[in-house]
Amino acid sequence: MGYYSTLDVGFTINKTKVKLLRIELKRLSELPEDEGRPVLGASEPTTDLILKDQLANTSVEDNGTFYFPEHYAKWYNTEVLATFFARFSRSGKIEFAGEDGTKWGHMWQNRKVFDCVYKMSQGTLIAQV
Repeated sequence: MGYYSTLDVGFTINKTKVKLLRIELKRLSELPEDEGRPVLGASEPTTDLILKDQLANTSVEDNGTFYFPEHYAKWYNTEVLATFFARFSRSGKIEFAGEDGTKWGHMWQNRKVFDCVYKMSQGTLIAQV
């Protein structure tokens, strides 16, 4: 049983790479369950079978807009998505909110992928008691 998390994306695929992304998504969807190539840049040893699971039923429009269905992910493999998308998008971010309220995310700029740091700060006054 996995840890449920929701996903918020903030990126667009470079229009020149939409076709390449579609080819890669097709390759992943057809990948046999007993095969898989190592994923470079992942913090834990993993293969692209994780990407096959996480990118199932996704699509990309001709203008580069990327669509995810309802997303389930485990905390220890979410950086694999950022590493994957950094190949097709100059900059962007993905943010996760776990079932217990935990937030985490990753961002990339020019093919460099980073963890996001979430800091609580004072917001708008909502009550004075």
